[in-house]
Amino acid sequence: MIDFYKTINSELYITSIYSLRVFSYSCAMMTFEEYCIKKKIDSAAFLAQEPERWKDWKFQFEQMHPNSFTEQKKFLINETRRKYLLR
Repeated sequence: MIDFYKTINSELYITSIYSLRVFSYSCAMMTFEEYCIKKKIDSAAFLAQEPERWKDWKFQFEQMHPNSFTEQKKFLINETRRKYLLR
């Protein structure tokens, strides 16, 4: 059971009444550009060639956890990586 949420410097800290531990959730701090680098996608080339799709993906990425975004776009990410491979 969670009884306390607190945000400090864009990190969510959760305290449980059963434990005095404080957990930090900071994965959401990754930017879309950093995510592209992690997935070996050239973000600048992707933006230059497909600006609408890039902006749409960036918006969607900012609304969810990176793992959820990857699951939703798994096959599209592979296709995009082949087109805009980061070298």
